[in-house]
Amino acid sequence: MFAYYADKKCDPLKAGYVKNPNQLIMYFMMDILGYPGVPGLFVGSVFSAVLSTVSSIQMAVAAVTWEDILKRPLGHLSEVRQTYITKVLVVLYGAIGTGVAFLMSNIGGTLIQMGISFVGASGGPLLGLFVLGSFFPWSNWIGAVVGGIVGLAIPLWISFGAFFIHVPRSQYLPTEISGCPVNTTVLNITTVPPSVPLTGFNTVYSLSYLYYGCVGVATVVIVGLLVSLITGPRATKETDPKYLLPLFDWLFCCLPRRCRQKLQCGIDYENAKRFSNNEDISKNISEDTKGDEQQLSMLQLEDDHKYTTDDKDLSRLQRNSEEATESLIENNKEHSL
Repeated sequence: MFAYYADKKCDPLKAGYVKNPNQLIMYFMMDILGYPGVPGLFVGSVFSAVLSTVSSIQMAVAAVTWEDILKRPLGHLSEVRQTYITKVLVVLYGAIGTGVAFLMSNIGGTLIQMGISFVGASGGPLLGLFVLGSFFPWSNWIGAVVGGIVGLAIPLWISFGAFFIHVPRSQYLPTEISGCPVNTTVLNITTVPPSVPLTGFNTVYSLSYLYYGCVGVATVVIVGLLVSLITGPRATKETDPKYLLPLFDWLFCCLPRRCRQKLQCGIDYENAKRFSNNEDISKNISEDTKGDEQQLSMLQLEDDHKYTTDDKDLSRLQRNSEEATESLIENNKEHSL
C-alpha cells in the first residue's frame, strides 16, 4: 500500500482524504477495486468473516463462564432457565465488545498496534508459565500463580498506560502529495506534535509494544522463581523428568554428562528417557497380554457354553427315551390284560 501511493505521489492521509490511519486499508481497496459492486463485495466479505469469528468467541466465552463460574451455584435450575442465562451472557459480552470498539475508535494509534499490544501482554505470561514449568523443576505452584498474576498485570499496565498517557509518537515516513488533485487539504503529519517528554518512571511507557510479550515472559519466570525459593522450592525428585525439557542438553551438548547433570539440578534425562521408553514398552506388552487373556477367556466361555448346551441336549434325549420306554411298557400291560 505504501509503495502504491508512493508511486502515485499522493498520500491519502497527508492529503486529508482519510482522517485516521485505520481507514487507509479500506480507502486503498476502494481505490484499486473501483469497479461497480466489487468494493461492496469486499467490504461485505470482511465484515461477514469478522462477525462469524466474533459470534463464535462470544458464545465460547459465555459457555466457559457458565461451566466454570455459574454452573455450581445455579446448576439446580431447569434447562430452560440455564439456556436463558447463557443467552443473556452472550448479549452482555456483545455489549462489552461494542463498547470496547467505540473506546478503541477514540484512542490514537492503529488497530494492529493495539491488537499486538494486548495479545502480547496476555499471551506472554502464558508462555512464561510453560517456560517456568518446563525448564525449572524446583518451581512450585505458588510461584506459578503469583508469577502469572504479576506477569499479566505489568504488561497490561504498561500497555494501557502507553495508550492513555501522552506518549510521543514515532515520526511518519516522508511522503508526497504532488500527484494528488489540486483541491486537497494538506495535513501536517510528517512532524511529531509537541509533547511533554517522559521523565522518571513514566519512561516505562515508551517501551515498544512489540516487547510486551517478552516483558510478560521475563516477569513470570523471575517472580515465579523468587516466590518458589521464598515459599520452599519443590524437590527435584518429586518432578517427573518426562514433563521437563533438557535445556542444558541442547545448549551445552559438548560438555561431559557429569557437568550437564549438575547444571540440570541432578536430573538425568537420558536415564529418565530410557526408563520412560521401557515403561511404555512394558505397558504396551501388558495391554497386549491383557487383550489376549480377555480373548482367551471369551473363547473358554464359548466352549463352556457349547459343552453345557450339549449336556442339556443329551439329558433331554435321555429323558425322552425313558418316557417312551415307560409308555411302551404301559401299552404292553394293557394289551396283556
